Amino acid sequence: MQNNGLSEFAAFMSDFWKFIKDFWIPEDTDEYFEKAVRASDEIYFRHGKDKLMAELMVTFLKNREKMLHEQTDAQAAGKTGGNRSEVPVGA
Repeated sequence: MQNNGLSEFAAFMSDFWKFIKDFWIPEDTDEYFEKAVRASDEIYFRHGKDKLMAELMVTFLKNREKMLHEQTDAQAAGKTGGNRSEVPVGA
């Protein structure tokens, strides 16, 4: 960010908010993550390659990936009867 960093950050936040809305629901496809990475790169280069901006986008994408894995694990547990160690003794 150069000169008036706050106004540039505000412009970034507008693009970042759209990015979040576009990729809020993670999909278990290469296409989803490829589109997300391309979109984050476009935002990063548009707004001056600021480290904080990059970290915010990377953190969001890591969160979406984690959410996807948690959903997948929960679905697998439901299909297989869950983890036996989670069943209370005497149940």
